[in-house]
Amino acid sequence: MKTILLTRPKEKEKFYDESKIKVYLNGNLVAKLRQRDTKEITVEAGVVEIVAKLPAFLLSTKANLELEEGSVLEISRTKILHNPLIVAILAPLYGFLIFQSDVPWIRVAGIVMIAVSFGWFVYQDLKHKDKAISITKV
Repeated sequence: MKTILLTRPKEKEKFYDESKIKVYLNGNLVAKLRQRDTKEITVEAGVVEIVAKLPAFLLSTKANLELEEGSVLEISRTKILHNPLIVAILAPLYGFLIFQSDVPWIRVAGIVMIAVSFGWFVYQDLKHKDKAISITKV
């Protein structure tokens, strides 16, 4: 049996985050980490499959690591929403098109633009969901 250290440093993450990252070794939950948390765990010898998950189906890529005694693994969240500022910029434009225009096709175009924008952001988040957490061996 080997003792390793799991850590979630605040310095590696861009924003404050209250969510707990669940860490799984060989399919078994071994730790829940908040920012600035450190957990010491024991693992069996050999290659270990590690994956970290967050709520909302965000996760890390599966990694197969050969861990030595005293290894340190840094686990950090790398992804927040893609370009959330663009939504704040486009929302007044969409609202103007939908609610202020008397031309029906412009109103429909505004509704379609809202649907396409929302769909694009959901698509981008789902496409990159397995890159939301990074696992680095220090």
